[in-house]
Amino acid sequence: MAQEQLLLDRLKQFSLRWSPLRWVFAVSLLLSIVYCGYVLLVSNTRGQDLYFIPSLLLAIWSLLGATLLSAFQHVPTPASPSESWKERLINKMARLAYFLLALMMGVVTLSVLVVTWQLSSAWREMY
Repeated sequence: MAQEQLLLDRLKQFSLRWSPLRWVFAVSLLLSIVYCGYVLLVSNTRGQDLYFIPSLLLAIWSLLGATLLSAFQHVPTPASPSESWKERLINKMARLAYFLLALMMGVVTLSVLVVTWQLSSAWREMY
């Protein structure tokens, strides 16, 4: 229980502190998606395809970063013993949902690391 509170409180502090970077992530996500769309729809030479994989990875990491900064800004504070049992139960359920979201974000981050490694290896072999 204490580890859950510590994790959620640190994620909330982190996301509040770095929330101005959401716009950086949003702009980089938009630019990389535009470039990927250009390569897929318009490009017909291999020279234009050179930065497709890095821009795809930038889009994935930008989406992950923006999600991390946005999702944990509204984590409720732990319930105090003076609140009614119903309010404490609702608070614990909300914090449990955020804790499960944090665990899923950890799994997604590890998966993106693996995908990044594999795509980077393929990109280095191709070029």
